[in-house]
Amino acid sequence: MTAGKNKLENSIKDRVIYIMKHIDEDLTEKTISNLEAMLKKDDKKPIKIVISSPGGCAYSGLAIYDAIRNSPVPMEITATGLVASAGLFIYLAGDIRKATSNVTFMSHLSSSETFGKTFEMQIDVKESVRLDKLFLKLLEERTEISWKNRLKYKDFYFNYKIGKKLGVINA
Repeated sequence: MTAGKNKLENSIKDRVIYIMKHIDEDLTEKTISNLEAMLKKDDKKPIKIVISSPGGCAYSGLAIYDAIRNSPVPMEITATGLVASAGLFIYLAGDIRKATSNVTFMSHLSSSETFGKTFEMQIDVKESVRLDKLFLKLLEERTEISWKNRLKYKDFYFNYKIGKKLGVINA
């Protein structure tokens, strides 16, 4: 048995998922596959996730968010290190949200690159605006504050104490 396979089997047995890197399609596939394997083994026992991620692909983050929110079992997520951008949305999907004392969170509106014909770029901008509205809605549903003015023009970094005050950390 390889070390990687043994580590995965232990992770599934212990019901812990680690998200410790940039959010992309490969991480999303592994995370959702592990979640489904855990649910198949036992659809009643809680699952824990540990996250430290600088963010990444918004769509991949939303796929993991949806998988967590649609889980029939309680999901406990612990934030450590930096939890930013798409990583923050994954974190907010948790039913029970904990954090280490030195965690740093960061949220911002979407950013992207676009090129092509003017009409195509307008479509891309509309999609970015749609994502911004979705992210603001999720932030307001899952925390205790209106984020519209806070995120209007900049990245917003905050620590454990502020995360607790804003309802980002709920346990």
